Amino acid sequence: MLSASLWDLRALCEQQLRALTDAQRLTERFQDESTSRVSLKQELVLDFDVVLRVTALVQQSAQECAALVQGLPVTESTQPT
Repeated sequence: MLSASLWDLRALCEQQLRALTDAQRLTERFQDESTSRVSLKQELVLDFDVVLRVTALVQQSAQECAALVQGLPVTESTQPT
């Protein structure tokens, strides 16, 4: 269960990173292109909507992963030292 949760968390973080990367690329275009700023701004707004939505999901997923980590069973080693 923990492994699957970690994969989900990783996928969310990657989605967040893709949206941030796209927003950064759009910001550079926004500075260079004065003619298409309306559409670039709309795309930036959409990217930041994704970032905000996914950030909340990352928080929730990370808390679930942390709970699973805390719940992992621990056994004492019986090997002589």
